[in-house]
Amino acid sequence: MSLLTLHVLRLFVLRLTALLLVISGLVWIVDLFEMSRRVAGKPGVGIGDVVLATVLKSPAQAHDYLHLIVFLAAALTFWQLVRMQEFIAASAAGASPWRLLLPLGGGAALFGILWIALISPWGALGHQAYERLRTEMLGERPGHVLDLFDSGIWLRQYLPSGAALTLHAPGRKPDTGIVLAPIMVLEIGPQQNFVRRMDAQSAELLDGHWHLTDVVTTYANNQQRRAKEVLISTSLTAQTIEESFLAPRSLGFWRLPGFIDVLEGNGFSHVSYQLHYQRLVAMPLSLVAMVFLAGGLFLRHHRQRHAAWPIAIGVGASFFVFVLTSFLAALATTGTVSPLIAMWTPPSIVLFGSASLIVYLEDG
Repeated sequence: MSLLTLHVLRLFVLRLTALLLVISGLVWIVDLFEMSRRVAGKPGVGIGDVVLATVLKSPAQAHDYLHLIVFLAAALTFWQLVRMQEFIAASAAGASPWRLLLPLGGGAALFGILWIALISPWGALGHQAYERLRTEMLGERPGHVLDLFDSGIWLRQYLPSGAALTLHAPGRKPDTGIVLAPIMVLEIGPQQNFVRRMDAQSAELLDGHWHLTDVVTTYANNQQRRAKEVLISTSLTAQTIEESFLAPRSLGFWRLPGFIDVLEGNGFSHVSYQLHYQRLVAMPLSLVAMVFLAGGLFLRHHRQRHAAWPIAIGVGASFFVFVLTSFLAALATTGTVSPLIAMWTPPSIVLFGSASLIVYLEDG
């Protein structure tokens, strides 16, 4: 690796680190003020709780603007080379611009891989903790909490009395509505006391209630009662059950494939999780595309000493990628395109478009 390559990589890493800290800090401050406004007047909520909540949210939130940070870091690196005439001197000595672009692209790809492999899982755990803490601070009653594991479906339902029902079933019957079989229902009272346990052959979600069949109920005094059917009132619907799953960004990269398989095996919609997974997998390509975009713009404007126009064009291109990605994601939710196409198309367009521009300017 040449001294020029090491020099460029050092400039890029320094600017990437600085921008990540500065932009994340600014976003955190905005979140801090917004959360402080929302919890103002809530009893028992201190500034420490607000700070902790916003800190927990930050790693998962950084994923939304990471590609812009990489573009700005690459743009400022190229601008430094142009401003100090290092790029012109290297070109005069016969150095190809690809000697700068390929190492930076490799560094960006490595950064993306490390982010999804290491930061993404921790960010997902932080986002889960943030959601719980936010609910507590705002004094909201917990909703219906549903999760899927290899052991089956776990669903917690809160009753108006303050009691909680925990429903567990190995899975959902295929090609049916919401039918869980067999099922165990555990009722815990408002004082966290055991009330009863019901073991049933099946439970079907109907309008406003669960319909349990062949039920054995065990009470706190160990008495048992058998019944052909039992009705349990609920505000759940098929839609609210699917909405009760953890948000995609609350699941780390390594857990997503298994979670998607379990969702698919139980007949639940998994498009949003597929989109998030493909978005993570495509991140290295997205970051490389941002580096090539910055390189193409600054090669085009290498005679200019000002970075305003190239950076403005790049920010505009990043916004276009965001809009295109959102549009394709909406199409994916309707089944028009696959999640893979939706998440890989925008960065591919930017990468090949930028590479073509660089070839045209320098090699054409």
